[in-house]
Amino acid sequence: MSRPSLAMLGGALRLERLSAQTTGVGATYRSWGRVLGLPIDFTTAVTEWLPAREKTWRTVGKPRLTVLGDFQMRVSLASHDGGTNVVMAIDYNLPTRGIGRLLAAVFAAPYVRWCLRRMVRDVRSALDPSRTRERRP
Repeated sequence: MSRPSLAMLGGALRLERLSAQTTGVGATYRSWGRVLGLPIDFTTAVTEWLPAREKTWRTVGKPRLTVLGDFQMRVSLASHDGGTNVVMAIDYNLPTRGIGRLLAAVFAAPYVRWCLRRMVRDVRSALDPSRTRERRP
């Protein structure tokens, strides 16, 4: 999301590390930028961490997002038949007020699907750089 994209409606986000540690429980990051001229600003912190197996992170405080409210994301990796099974999930709430409440009705679910596809692509690339294309179910 650091580069302008269609899913970000031409916007992009910057990322800033807020914690001393870069990984593990407590690693905290702030993301901010603009989408359609609307400000985006949220902080996430890692709440669960099993190196090379599982990571869970969630928003901290009141996120300033356009089509989502607060959220939690998870990624789990498990060896399976010579490969790796990847499970990803996003649990989220919709915005409770403002223009985001209206936009969320149309854009929240497609945006979450886009996020998950991006995450799958990034994990696949990290596990096997020769396979960067995602396989859809």
